[in-house]
Amino acid sequence: MLFPEKILINEVCPRDGWQNINSFIRTEDKINLIKKMIDSGADEIEITSFVNPKWVPQFEDSTEVFSEIKKYSKDKNVQLIALVPNRKGAINAKKAGVEIINLAISVSESHNMKNVNRTISESLEDLRSTLSDIQGAKIRLALACVFGCPFGEIIPIDRILNICEEAYKIGISGIGLADSAGMSNPLHTRRVLKEIGKRFDITKFGVHFHDTRGMGMANAYIALEEGLNSFDTSLGGYGGCPFIPRAKGNIASEDFVNMVMSLGIKVNYNLDQMIDTAVIMEKTVGIPINSNLFKCMPEH
Repeated sequence: MLFPEKILINEVCPRDGWQNINSFIRTEDKINLIKKMIDSGADEIEITSFVNPKWVPQFEDSTEVFSEIKKYSKDKNVQLIALVPNRKGAINAKKAGVEIINLAISVSESHNMKNVNRTISESLEDLRSTLSDIQGAKIRLALACVFGCPFGEIIPIDRILNICEEAYKIGISGIGLADSAGMSNPLHTRRVLKEIGKRFDITKFGVHFHDTRGMGMANAYIALEEGLNSFDTSLGGYGGCPFIPRAKGNIASEDFVNMVMSLGIKVNYNLDQMIDTAVIMEKTVGIPINSNLFKCMPEH
């Protein structure tokens, strides 16, 4: 089996991992935990989301958190990312100094309406105007529900391909493919990735798997087999979408790093430091760590 020699990990815990937590995490605690994630060796970190706090109150301090982390990471080898739902969010992120912006669009019409209250066509038009208006920042496309819709909508592969085609024509700098509801299975994941790979260079895409039905790691393994080398993971297995019922967390960063290291794949993340950070996060946030590796470690 020919795996990538080295993979890149985008740590999404500060955004995806914390967005569903009902109690507000103190700003200073967020900053401290993100610093530890950086020091553990994350290649990229999705710091926060520039979204209306009315919808996701956890990110009302997004500007302050990003500002502090940007200063801290100045001489460190890490890319800082923020997620935005629309052009307004992108403008606010750019004002805060964000240089890599993930703009979310769902390939599911029903999920896109619940998530950003727009049709896919309207979101693509918003993406077009965002790229026109935002100078000096990279805009990536975060495609939600690529591997299944939690509201029963069938996702045609042609729709996924056409959205990707349009995004690249507009000038997007990269695309992430998300199993937002954790609905996929290895066969389906391989089928979708192979179809995308027929039209595009699949190694230029990233993947984002949730573990709602316990198949997140198996799907990530399939992505490795298909040659992908960029993965979103969340420390502690935290995560879930506020607009998807019963959505569970992402694949846990420490579980994924443990797996790829056992396969001989290089990764920058330091496993021992990750576990230490997870221990601190569990005590700070008060939410149990949901990773297999953490559960089998000696008591901390």
